[in-house]
Amino acid sequence: MQDSQKFLEKHYPLIKKIFSAYCRQKKVHLNSSAQSLLFKQLIQNIYSDWATKNEELEMSVPSVAVLIEVIRLHCQTLFEDNHTVDMALLQTQPSELVVKYQAMIAHIVQKQAAQSGPWSIDTQEELISQIRENLLRKIARGKLTTQFKGEASFHNYLYRVIYHSMIDVLRKRKKNKYFEEQQKKATALFYEMASKEHLLDYIEDYKYVLLSTHGFSDTENAALSGLNLYINDERERTDSFNEKGKLYLSEVMSLQLKADLVVLSSCESGVGKLQQGEGMMALHRAFLYAGASNIIYSLFKVPQDSTSELVQAFFQYVLEGDSYSTALRRAKLKLIEDESIEPIDWAGFALIGI
Repeated sequence: MQDSQKFLEKHYPLIKKIFSAYCRQKKVHLNSSAQSLLFKQLIQNIYSDWATKNEELEMSVPSVAVLIEVIRLHCQTLFEDNHTVDMALLQTQPSELVVKYQAMIAHIVQKQAAQSGPWSIDTQEELISQIRENLLRKIARGKLTTQFKGEASFHNYLYRVIYHSMIDVLRKRKKNKYFEEQQKKATALFYEMASKEHLLDYIEDYKYVLLSTHGFSDTENAALSGLNLYINDERERTDSFNEKGKLYLSEVMSLQLKADLVVLSSCESGVGKLQQGEGMMALHRAFLYAGASNIIYSLFKVPQDSTSELVQAFFQYVLEGDSYSTALRRAKLKLIEDESIEPIDWAGFALIGI
């Protein structure tokens, strides 16, 4: 027994090497904490099985070839068992699943903090808490179950889910920071929260409304112009004719907005049908009819990155006390200073209102 233990201790680096190679082969992305836990379990399994294996094969001298076979077998079994446990927790005890991968969440946040920081411990803990809440929300809605397609491993899939959840939280914090600094209420809707249903629940209650999404225009029938919003059902999302994620001009006109300003950060939101006696019948006019006092809209297709910079600068200046026209002008001047941004990237935005 002691000889077997000494033999295994001698070949500890070999076990580690095969384990790491197995993770790479199966495209399993584990943080150091999760990998350490699994590796410890692997060592325990191999130690408990090694003496029995020697007796079965009646080996007087332990064989490295046999050890390699045992290591590979236990790697496969370990990951299969771990996957089975994860699937069971996902279905029956989602909170325990999130607790199990707490170390992975912390690892991803700390890695991002090292790149973007410095972040305080409180900021990191707050971010970890929000990611956990997002994961539990996704599980409650069946999102993790329906979107996981049995790819390389659940670890790999969950790593990406956690990472994208962190990016969503960071985007929300960035969008809200100017309002929070002024102690003003702000609500950000991203991805599954940016559905037509959720938007209609919120849109009538806010002074400022920013809609950053894909727009579509119809120069023959303005009523068919509108915005694309999130569709929660993945099967319906692949159907280009599905109406659940479309907010049409005619629907906007029936809203009762309290907004002093609506920013349509989408392509061609000011493009529609030129109607005699009315002018351009497009999405921006629908928001005016719905009660918004001022609209910022686009006259042609606009790129996402420069538009995001323009909108953030605009709201920063508005919250500093500038009028909408002055804030829009200052935001455009700020983009002019960036030589990598072309005039066509910001010149399409215009303001209409009182």
